[in-house]
Amino acid sequence: MRRKVPALTALMAVVGASLFLLVPAASAQTGYPPGPCTVFFGDSGNLGSVNVGSTIVVNLRPECLFSPPGSAVSIVVNGENAGTKPAKADGSVDVSINALSATRLAVNPEVSGRCGRNDISATGPSEAARRNVTQVGNITVVCPTSVAATPVRGRVAFTGGNILRWGGVALFLVAIGAGLVIADRRRGRKQA
Repeated sequence: MRRKVPALTALMAVVGASLFLLVPAASAQTGYPPGPCTVFFGDSGNLGSVNVGSTIVVNLRPECLFSPPGSAVSIVVNGENAGTKPAKADGSVDVSINALSATRLAVNPEVSGRCGRNDISATGPSEAARRNVTQVGNITVVCPTSVAATPVRGRVAFTGGNILRWGGVALFLVAIGAGLVIADRRRGRKQA
């Protein structure tokens, strides 16, 4: 029986080591050290309000300005991609938003909207920051009192790694190992 235990231990060591080979390597950050600009994320707060059927133009200007002028700045409204706008010479970007209805806003393509607060973000390159910067804000869509709009749920940003798949593989391998240990112990009791 003593010979089977080291074999089982060796098998578990091989399985454990193989898990480390499957885990992706950490990636380095780019753009380090940071540039002279210290704020990489800014919130403009409420940029104004617009009635259904009207248009508002909002200006998003991060502390670390969008640059160079003309560079593409990605616009997101309520978690939906709303196309790109060119950075202006002053380092800001203008976003024209037309409240088509209580549930639709026209930016570049149409995106979902809602009565009340609608979130807007602009992300683009900044030569001062030596990386992309993001500026956020929100507008208020004023709807007629007779319009009952259903709220649009936002999406949570994906900021981490996908460990669910590897966690499932690890649990599967632990279950196999536990099964082998139990089977080996039962076999040892029968032989004794």
